[in-house]
Parts: sequence; C-alpha cells; structure tokens
Amino acid sequence: YKSYLSMSTEDKIVRLLNQASLSDSTNKLQCLRNVQELLVNKDPVLLDNMLVEIVQFHRDQSADVRKFVLGFIEEVCKKDMVLLPKCIDTIVTLLSDPNLQVERRVIQVITTLYKEMLMWQIPQRKIPHVMTEAWVHLSHLKGFILEALDAENEGIRTHAIKFIEVLVICQSTHPNPTEDKSEVCINNIPPDHVTLDASSLKAEGGVAFQSLVNFTTNQSITPMNLMTSIGSLTNVAKQRPNFLGPVVQVFETLHANLPPTLSKSQVSSVRKQLKIHTSTLYKLASPFSTRLAGLLSDLGASSAEIERLKPKRSTDVKKRNLDESSKSTSKKKRVEEDDDDEETPAHSEADTDKLAKVIAERLTPDMATELVLVGLLDLPSSIPPHFTSTYTPITQAGTPSQIQHLARMLASQIAAVSGITVSVPEAAVSGQVKTKDPRLVSMEEEVSAKITEQIITKHFNLDHLTNTEESSKSRKSIKPFQVNDVVKAMKPDELESVSRKTLRRLFQAERLADSSNTITTPIRHKLIVGLVTQFGKDFRRAFISFVLEDMKARSDIIISWLYREYALEQGYVWRGLTPENYGYEQCLQYILHGICRKLQPGDRLFTKILLEAPEVSDSAVGMIKSLCNNSDWIEVGLSTVYELLIKRVNLRTKLLDVLLGLTMVNDEHVRKLSIEKCEKLFHIAQLSAPLEDFATTILTRLIAENPVQACSAEDADLPPGPYDKDTKWTEESIKSCLYLFLSLLPLKPRMVHGLAEVYTESSSMIKRIILRMVEEPVSKIGMKCKEILQLIEEGPKGAETLVTRVLHILTENEAPSKELVAMVRSLYARRTADVRMLIPVLPGLDQKQLEDLLPKLIKQTPNVVKEAFKRILSPYKPGGSGSGPITPQQLLIALHHIDGKGEEMKGIIAATNLCFAEKTIYTSEVLAVVLTQLLEVNPVPLLYMRSVIQGLSMWPRMVSFVLNILSKLVTKQVWKSSQVWRGFVKCCAMLGAQAHNLLLTLPAAQLKEAFQLHPALHNPLLQHVQNLPPSQKTLIDKEVLLLIKSPPPDATLTVQQPINIGQPLPPPSPFTPTAAPATPIKATPAMLPVLPPVQPVPQPVPAVPSPMQVVPPTVSAIPAPVQAVPPPVQTLPPPVQTLPPPPVQQVPPPVQTVTPPVQGGPPPVQTPTSATPTEPTTPGAILLPPPTGNKDSPPPLLPPPGS
Repeated sequence: YKSYLSMSTEDKIVRLLNQASLSDSTNKLQCLRNVQELLVNKDPVLLDNMLVEIVQFHRDQSADVRKFVLGFIEEVCKKDMVLLPKCIDTIVTLLSDPNLQVERRVIQVITTLYKEMLMWQIPQRKIPHVMTEAWVHLSHLKGFILEALDAENEGIRTHAIKFIEVLVICQSTHPNPTEDKSEVCINNIPPDHVTLDASSLKAEGGVAFQSLVNFTTNQSITPMNLMTSIGSLTNVAKQRPNFLGPVVQVFETLHANLPPTLSKSQVSSVRKQLKIHTSTLYKLASPFSTRLAGLLSDLGASSAEIERLKPKRSTDVKKRNLDESSKSTSKKKRVEEDDDDEETPAHSEADTDKLAKVIAERLTPDMATELVLVGLLDLPSSIPPHFTSTYTPITQAGTPSQIQHLARMLASQIAAVSGITVSVPEAAVSGQVKTKDPRLVSMEEEVSAKITEQIITKHFNLDHLTNTEESSKSRKSIKPFQVNDVVKAMKPDELESVSRKTLRRLFQAERLADSSNTITTPIRHKLIVGLVTQFGKDFRRAFISFVLEDMKARSDIIISWLYREYALEQGYVWRGLTPENYGYEQCLQYILHGICRKLQPGDRLFTKILLEAPEVSDSAVGMIKSLCNNSDWIEVGLSTVYELLIKRVNLRTKLLDVLLGLTMVNDEHVRKLSIEKCEKLFHIAQLSAPLEDFATTILTRLIAENPVQACSAEDADLPPGPYDKDTKWTEESIKSCLYLFLSLLPLKPRMVHGLAEVYTESSSMIKRIILRMVEEPVSKIGMKCKEILQLIEEGPKGAETLVTRVLHILTENEAPSKELVAMVRSLYARRTADVRMLIPVLPGLDQKQLEDLLPKLIKQTPNVVKEAFKRILSPYKPGGSGSGPITPQQLLIALHHIDGKGEEMKGIIAATNLCFAEKTIYTSEVLAVVLTQLLEVNPVPLLYMRSVIQGLSMWPRMVSFVLNILSKLVTKQVWKSSQVWRGFVKCCAMLGAQAHNLLLTLPAAQLKEAFQLHPALHNPLLQHVQNLPPSQKTLIDKEVLLLIKSPPPDATLTVQQPINIGQPLPPPSPFTPTAAPATPIKATPAMLPVLPPVQPVPQPVPAVPSPMQVVPPTVSAIPAPVQAVPPPVQTLPPPVQTLPPPPVQQVPPPVQTVTPPVQGGPPPVQTPTSATPTEPTTPGAILLPPPTGNKDSPPPLLPPPGS
C-alpha cells in the first residue's frame, strides 16, 4: 500500500489498466473508475497519452464496461473537445452494439457532445481538419438517431426524442439574442463561419421539429414515448417561443384524439401530464393564452386555477423589452423579421385557423343542435370507459372563447381525418402588406371558400343549411394552370439524349446522395428505375452493369427495378417509349447469375433477392436446384428453399420436390442439411402432411424385391432417387429410403407403426439395417410415448425382433418404468416364451422373478447371457444407483444353487465367469460373503471349490480366508463329494507351503488319496515334516508320518504350480471351462531330486509355531485390504492330542523347507528361518506374533485396521 501511494500518477494509471485487463467485469469496472478519477480530476495533462488505452476497452464482452467507456468519453470531451477525434470512431462502432443498454447510452453521449461541439465551433475562426471530420461524423450520426424514432425498442425512441429536443433548440433562432456564449442558437453563428451554415442548420432543425410533431400525433405511440414527447415539446416552446403555436396545436390535437391503444389508467396519466405542461406554457406571456386557457378548462382546471396561472407582466418589463428590441441594428432586424416570417405560428397554423374561423362563423345554435342530433345516431348503447376517463364539465359553455376553442378542435379533427388543408398566403399570415394582382387575390379567396365549403359539407352533412342563394351566385371563372401551356414538347432523340445524361448523373451522384440525406435515396431510385424501364435498350444494359459493380450496396434499387419490370410485363404500368424489353424472368436471371459470379460463395444476397422479388420463375427454381448441388453454395441453396417454402405458398410443390430429392443423395453433407430443413418444416401444419407422405412412400419401397420394381407408376410424381435403376438392394439404397423417415419419426411417433409393417414384410438384409438405424430416433422418443408402448403391446406378428430391439434401446441408459415392465411380462406370457424378450426389463423385476429366470437365461448364447448380466449388475457399477432387484452376492449364490449337468453346467460356469470378470463389483469382501454363505449349505455346491480357487487367483490376499474355509471343509468331511474333494486338493496345491499344516490334519486315507490326485504335494510335505522339531513330530499321527515317508504314488491329477505369496498370480484361465485342459503329468520319485541349498531370498518367513496352535478364526472376520500381500498362515490345528503343550519360552530350531521342482515353475528355494519374528525386509510384508496365553485363542488373520 505504501509503495502504491509513493507511485506517480502515470504509474498508478498503468498499474490499474493492467489490473483491469486481467480482472473480471466487476473488478475491471472498479479499476477503470479509479483511472477516470486520476485522469479527469487529478492529472488531466495525461489525458492525451492515456485516452487510447482506456477507449480500447470498448471491445470488452461486458456491456457495463462498454457503457463506462462511453461515459468516460463524454466526461473527457466535455473537459477538452479537442480529444473528440480520437473517440469518434468508438462512438460510431458502439452505435450498432447488439446490447440495447449500450445503444441507449450512445444516444445520450451524442446528445451531450453535439451541443458541446456546436458551442466549441461557433467562436472558432480556424478549425483543424480532424475536428472538421469529427463534426461530419457527428452529422452522420444525427441522421441515424432521427431514424431511431421508428426503432422497436421504447427506450431507444425515448432517447431519440431527447436528442431531437436538443437539436431543435440548438438549430433555431432565439427571440432575444444575448451575448451569453453558453447559449447555443443560430443567432450566434457568424455568416462567414468556416464549417457551420446557419440557413442549413435552421432548415434541418425545422425538419427535426416536424418529425417530432408527427411522432407525437401518431396513433400508435406508446404512453411513455407520448409523455416524453409532450415534455420535449414544452421545453422547446419555453426556450424558443417561435414554436409555441405548433406546440399548442399539437396539445389541442392530443386532447381531442388520444391514441386508441391507451388503457384507462394510461389515459389518465397522459391527461395529467398534458395539463401540467399546458399550465407551464400558459404562464408564458404569449398570443396563445386564450387557447391555452380553453384547453386547461377542458382538461379539468377550474377558473380559479386558470386565474392563478395567468401571467402578470408589469409596465416596466414591457418597456424594458421594447427598449431592448429597439436597440438592434437595421440589418439584424431584417434578419430577425425574415426568421419570424419563416417560423411565425400563424404561418404553420394558417390552414387550421382558416378552417376554424369558417366553422366558428357557421357554428350557430341551430347548427350545434343539428350536429348533436346527427351524432346521436352513432352513439353506443353504453358509455365507453374512454369517454368517462376523459370527460370534464364545460364551465364556459356558449361564450365566444369556448366557441372558438370548439371550432379549433373540430378543425383539427377534420384536418386529421381528411388530410385536406386550406392554404393561406404568406403575406397575410406574417402581417406584411404585399402588392398582388387583384385577380389572383380573388381566385385564392374563391378557392379557399370552395374548399372550406366542401370540407364542411362532407363531414357535417349540412347541404340543407347552406345558403342556396350565395352558392348560386355567378363567379368569374379563371382558366386553370396547365403544364402543357408553358412546356415545349421534345423530340424522341432529344428526349433520349437528355435521359441518358440524366441517368449517368444519377449513377455518379450515388455517393453524394447517400452521404447527404437518406430521404433522397428512394426518390433517386425511383428516377433511375423509371428511366431504365421507360427507354430500355442501352439504359437497361447500363443499369445492369452499374448494379453488378456493388450488388450488396445496391440491392434496394435491384428490388425496385424487378418490381417495375414485373409490373411492366403484367401491363400494370405504361410500357414506355420503346416496346423492346428483356422480360421479368430474363432480368431476374441476369441478377441471380451476377450474384453467383461476382460474390463469394455462401453470400445471403441470393436468398434476399428471391424473397423480395415479386415472382420466382421456373428458371429461378432451376438455379436454386443447381446451387443445392454445388458444394460451395449448398447452404445458401437450402436456406433459400427453406425460406421460400415458408413465405411462397405457390412454390411449395416445386420446392418440396427439390428438397425431398436431396434427402436421398449420396453426399452425406448435403443429405444431412436437407433433412435438418425437413425437420424444421415438419412443424408447419401445411407442410407436415406432404413430408410424411413422401417419407412413408419411400419407406414402402423396401417391400419390393429391388429398387426398379419399387419405383412404380404411382410414384412418377415423386423426385427421382439415386438408386431407382438398381436391380438389387444394397446397403446404400436401403439407407436412402430410411434416412428421412427415421429423422421425422421422433417428431411424429405414430409413424412407428408403419415402420413395423414394412419390417415384417422386408428381407433379412433390410431388417438388419433397420435394426441398426432405429437406435437414434427411438432414443429421442423415450419409453413414455404411448405409440411406443402400443407397438410393444400390439406390434404386428413378425416384428418381435424389432420390438425387442426397441426395448433394448429404451432401457439402455434408463431404468424401465413399471408400466413397461408389466407390459413386457404380459407380452412374454401371452405371445412368446422367448426369455430374450425380458432381458431389457430385467432391472425392473424382483429377486424371486430373476432367480426363476436364471436357468433359462444361462442357456442362451454367450452374447445374450453377457447382455443379461450386464443389465442385472449395472446398478452396482461405479456411478450406478447402488440398488437393484438382486444384489451381486445373491446373484452368485443363486448361480451356485442351479442344478446342471453337461451343457447346463457349462452355462453355469460361463455365468460365474461373467460375475468374476466384474472386479469392481465382486471385490474380495463380496466374495468372502458369498463363500461364507455357500459354506453353510449342505451339501456344498458342486462349483464351490471352483469359485474358491477363482477368487484366490483374483485376490491373493484372501489366502488366510481360504485356509480358514479349507479347515472348515475338513471338519465337514469334504472328501465325501468327489468333485468338491478334487477342488480341495487343487486348492491345497495352489497354496503350496501355506497348506502343509492343513494337510497334516487330514486322515491318512484322505491324505493318501490327495497324494494320488496330486503327487506334487508329497515331497514338499516331507521336507516340511523333516524340518519340524521332534516335539512337534510327536503330535502327528503315526500313520500319516509313515504315509509321508513312503514313496509318492502315481499322479492322476494335473500338476498345479503353487501360489507364491507376494508375487502376482496367473489369471484364472486354467480353471475356466474355456481354457484348454492341462496335460496330466505322471509323478515319480525320480522327478523329485534333492536340490542343494541356496542363499535365502529377502522375504520374511514366520517362525514355526508351537504344535498346539490352532486354526485361524472363522470367516466372521473378513480380512481388510490393508496390505498388498497378507502374511502366510502360521499353523493349522493338529489332530487332537493328549500331550501337554510345550513351554511358551521354547524356541524351535530353524526349519528348512525345500520346494520340489514343478514343470514351468521357478526353481525350489531353501529358506532358513529363525524361531523369533524378525523385521520384514520386503515392503508390505506382515509378520504375526507367536500366540500367547490360552491355546484355544487363535491368532488374528490380519492386523486390525490402522495398526
């Protein structure tokens, strides 16, 4: 903070600007406001250097930042107007900003800067070139804002009204000019100013004021804009009394003709505002006080209120004003008199005043009675709310002022309805007496009286009240003015020459006409088009060359020309001096070909011309079709077809043929775009039926034997397809008949029944393609659609495969609904006994139903079984819901309970393999629960030991748990089941040295049988027994010892490599039914040589425990996966002995274990161990302490979590 304070102002600004460029919109605004404070208020000298860096933020995406830039420009230019040229481009750019708030802010800034720029220019005698260019830009922006009165947004119109108010005040004369330079008016502009022309600015201000008046009296104006316009007119009248007369007339017109779109509350608000602003004007001393007083009375003001508002001017004030006005020079007085003549209120209201005067003279009591009686005929049955809200009692009825006011109101309404006005000589209005021909004065009076009489007779039906004697008086007839009397006819050659020169000048004046005033552009276009169509020949060719130079900028005149040519061809207008013409169709072709030749591919002018053209000819439709086949113009062609289909009803048949033909083409891009357009058009009621009929007709072609037969005479009116002449159905031709139909299917699911009918009658190849392509539309429809449910329940015979495919698609990513499950089960029970029908709704069945279906499911093909188990187990996969009809444990247990032989057993084994393959679901904990529950079953399931071996192969850390299971199987006399017994022996062979103590607990007969099944168990067990201390050998049964010391029997079981704990296990493929069976090895004593001892490996081996140690605990404690490799089980319980246990302090001698060689396995290792536990040398190894205390308390399988 201290370093920031010590920085210079420039460094602070640079730092803040860097922070703003890297911050979000909120922090960016705060940084920019700090920069503005430093630049504008603290150190304005840096403005010139830092302005560009701040203005460049106008490209920011945040609208608030762009509005801040505009406000900053406003403050900077008010402080130093010389900086405006650096900011004017930014203002022009932001005027077309898509954000309406930014656009409104731009108009506010221009309103302020326009007045400031005028104020800066007036005293300047020499203006730099950059400032002149800035003023030209502001003048152009002025035209855009004047056009904003017709904008759609109400706020933009409101700001445009405020700009016009400032424009009129600045560009008009002040009645009492002073030396105050802060007042901007025409009076202060020198006649010889460098850039400002007082007369042009004054005329422009008058046009702007007239546009504001027209906007205010518009019948479709909104209440907000109306009240804003009333306030602006009041401000103009207060500061420029020359406009007071027109403003009063506008107020009177509004009082009599409020817009009909206003509601009752809005009418009340507008009348209240009108009364307030009328009171403001009434306070001014003006010749319109009488009219304003009458208007106030009509708006509800009492006589006392009007009297209080009446202006009071003292004699001194009048005298002072008279003295000030007499001090002006004669030259200035003449200028002011001319201005008054131009802006006098009488001149602007002469027509209405004259009409009001005539009406007031005829508005007698009899006339008023007649008007009331005529009006009674049109009265409604009840009082309208609008009249109730606007009616105010007339307090001065019958007085001359009230009659005059009523006459003016009637005159305003008549002028507004008829559009006819009475012209009054300017000299009479301005009060100046000018010498005129008496005959001309007489003619004007007669015409004025005649027009007035026509208006009154037309609108009041007072023919029977007019004085017939006066109307029948003979008047002196005067010959009317005729142009032919004063104009000499030209020869055709002269006329053509003059017209050619005129056309050339109109072409050359394009830039000047567009830059000076947009009002002249339509007039210029009309002149050019008229000359071209009237003379033809070279004129038309010159015009085509002219518009082809810049077709985008001249598109409006092209449209005008096409309409003129069309009217000429139809005989709506005069053909011209020469009968030769190209014809409308040929002219349209010239333009369209010019667009494709001159403009870049994809230009939208092609679509615009055809949309606005009076008629689209057949040749134009052909050009559209050719564009659709052009890769560069395809998007323009399809967009043109789409727009014309919507807006040109008479072309729908031709254009639909073009569009529908493109839905069957080979080009994927063209086909995709055309189908997208068809999907959009399908929502239009008039076009959905033709699209559906075409798609259905093309689909039914698949029933035929080949495409040639499919294209029958009934389809002659359809657009041709690319495969109509093929003699054999191919995949491409089949898909071309399906693309459009399947795209429209989600928009109208009822069409699915037609698809099912075609499916039942089509060939197998077509069926396969339908099944592949139906996935996307069915997924969009969803299972809640009634049409889909109806297809599932009442589908045609032969469509079962399609229904099943639909079911699979619907339930692939979403659980089936109860309604769908009930419907499929009903269909399965009524129509088909194929269990594959139920696979999609398996997650919706309960546990009992699934267990009943398992025997049928495992008999299906492997792919079907895999799909079924995928759906059953999907809720338990990562990201699933975790709840399903049957848990993974229950599923595996149910598979073990299925009775099967032969092929059925292979199906059960394959199903269990699918379960074990889901390692994220069947973890060691889940397998422990399953194996524990299956161990309680009596008899033990046939596949139990297979699952134990497979689980041990997947999760080597389950060694302790497996040894516990094997010990329990010994107590359950596992040898009674031959198949389970063989798995038991295999598992012991896999465990190797870990199972030696367990084998010593077997009876001698079963041990002998184990040696016969797996001779490789003999030598390792013999080595183990030899290494035992004598005290432990005495605990082993003598028959077992004799059997171990005897030679091993012949092998009848495949030799299995023992598991090496701590190393990765081989995959369970040797135990799966799909694996090739291993070749049995005949074991002989010669195969078991005694190997020399080797150096010990760095692997901890626990000490040989006491013979009295018992087996590990039961499976109630499932081992937690806290270590990568669990410790080997120390001992297994010996047979029941009566010998006392040895002392705890006894340390057994070291034991040497020699592992016999196994085919394909590692060489045997001799590992000496000590009697006491040692520190593990391998990471992850776990050593268990020797047992202490009670001999019946078993050691833990694994250390507790967190130990």
